Amino acid sequence: MKGMMKMNKKPVRKFVPWSNIEVIEFLKVAEQEGSGEMYKFVLSTGVRLGELLALTWDNIDFDKETLTVKKNAISTGSGEEQIEPLRSGSHTIALPSNLVITLKKYKEKQRREMGKGNQHKLNLVFPDKTGGVRKPSTIRIEFYRLIAKANVRKITFHDLRRMHAILLVNAGASLDLIKNRLRHSRIETTHKLLYT
Repeated sequence: MKGMMKMNKKPVRKFVPWSNIEVIEFLKVAEQEGSGEMYKFVLSTGVRLGELLALTWDNIDFDKETLTVKKNAISTGSGEEQIEPLRSGSHTIALPSNLVITLKKYKEKQRREMGKGNQHKLNLVFPDKTGGVRKPSTIRIEFYRLIAKANVRKITFHDLRRMHAILLVNAGASLDLIKNRLRHSRIETTHKLLYT
């Protein structure tokens, strides 16, 4: 009706990132639970959950210290995860040197745990126990359990991507650089991610 105010469909949630202490506490618990490398990776790269689950070792160039994001894990109707190429094509981003060192150690640990010659066919960086693609719901459940155990404020898994962007802003990165790193097609998306 004319003259009536429209109600917002969803209240806007102002994101407040974890403090450095909260990040340290969370990563300490994640490390104790055996998933510290994965969460360090997300905070250092800003990859989306589907991209993380589809990540293979050949996507990481240890010599050039780069990551090429090429694939995404998609849930099928049958409850399985399927790996597909990104619709937007592949994107290469720089990796911090300390993360490269962590990943080298993690790859060696993964190789030892699987045993020589037992490399999983998919060659995933963060596979499930059988070498297959992990389910996003399993990751989210684990994430919230780690948050509770670390006694830090509850955030969403996607908020780790936001935290990566905020770390870049705090380091003096331009909005355009952050847009490219996060693989956004529009600068408005990057701005919204950072400031809402």
